Amino acid sequence: MYDDGTSAHHDLTIDPKEAIIVKLSEKKVLWLIYTVLFGMVPIFIRIFVACMVNGDKVPLISAADFISLGIVMQISILAEIRYNESSQAGWKQALIGISVLAIIFYAALFAFALLGEVNPDINQNAVLGMSILMSLGSFLLCWAVYDRIIHSSTSVEEAIV
Repeated sequence: MYDDGTSAHHDLTIDPKEAIIVKLSEKKVLWLIYTVLFGMVPIFIRIFVACMVNGDKVPLISAADFISLGIVMQISILAEIRYNESSQAGWKQALIGISVLAIIFYAALFAFALLGEVNPDINQNAVLGMSILMSLGSFLLCWAVYDRIIHSSTSVEEAIV
């Protein structure tokens, strides 16, 4: 119980109307535009080209396009945490390690995507599926990183005021 008679459980209730709305900060909107949308340019171009070419000569989606999107998002994490003034060095080091590891996996996936074009033993559907899953994971990781950075910067600003 708090001094005013309310309980901790009462403080955690969320209005269902507010739960549906995702509040985006200016920083996150800029990230969505400059990182995610620009990272998706190869996907958009491939879809555009596939629609303009007769027949099924150009596939609608490709592993390489999702690999490039994932790499762009991982690089954005590295760039953002490098210039973040957070005092949590452990958190930053863990993210650097995760991002570097993800980039290495993306490089391996890209090698398999290239090899799959000349070697029928490479399962191209598995490479495509893994590329999509990894880029989705990179998106969610980036989202969480930006949430943490935005939350920590607003906490610092509130503490100063």
